[in-house]
Amino acid sequence: LAGLCVPLLLGTLSHDYARYAAEFLGTFTLVFTVICCVVVGSGTWNALAIACVLMVMIYATGPVSGGNLNPAVSFALGLVGEMEWSMVFKYWLAQLSAGFSAAACADSIFSFKVLTLAPVKPFLAQHALFAEMVYTFMLVFVVLNTAVSKRNNSPTDGNQFFGLAIGFVIVAGGYAVGGISGAAFNPAVALGVDYQNFGAGWTLPYAVAELAGAALAVAMYKAVRPEEATADPRGSYTARGTTKLLSEFLGTFMLVLTVGLN
Repeated sequence: LAGLCVPLLLGTLSHDYARYAAEFLGTFTLVFTVICCVVVGSGTWNALAIACVLMVMIYATGPVSGGNLNPAVSFALGLVGEMEWSMVFKYWLAQLSAGFSAAACADSIFSFKVLTLAPVKPFLAQHALFAEMVYTFMLVFVVLNTAVSKRNNSPTDGNQFFGLAIGFVIVAGGYAVGGISGAAFNPAVALGVDYQNFGAGWTLPYAVAELAGAALAVAMYKAVRPEEATADPRGSYTARGTTKLLSEFLGTFMLVLTVGLN
């Protein structure tokens, strides 16, 4: 209940109450599902369950808030200029409070369970942080190319596959590195899983790695979609050879890395 005060407070400070409420509810549902899966779920199906809830909440909240549900995504939108930084910080507040609130609710159900955020043994910190950075990069890169790209979205009829594409990143990454880092890819998820340490455990290192992955995704997005920075991104455009090669490199790298980790 205390967490619900955050979007209410933000709403009193601006006319964007619906945005913050949508981000809070979407992130709350995501983090609550993650924790339930970790505590009592099946390792075989956890990644798919979490991907499904992320997908449906993106479709549900997308028309209201954009369906960020992840501070790393909001950070990337600030970097590409799609969101004012004041809005980014308010989104962070809604998302992180939702993650903590979801963890508190889950803890009231599973209070007898010990849940910690940390590299999965025998892997070390550098392995886990690299995994978080790389797959957060993949997640944000897909968000930017499917949901943010103007060329990929008509002003009157945007694509409808973006939520599915974003959800499948969680499927791929969850199975690939869930046994290395826990596959958070989201500072709000990291905070929720680290609830019993009040975020004082691995939340900050994970969040830094995830934000670094988001920043790298922005750099690569700008490199492979230079037309997005032009006055008419939907106009006639032919990609240069170097842009095509970089695009092929990124896609093949993530594909082979995921195959190898699985």
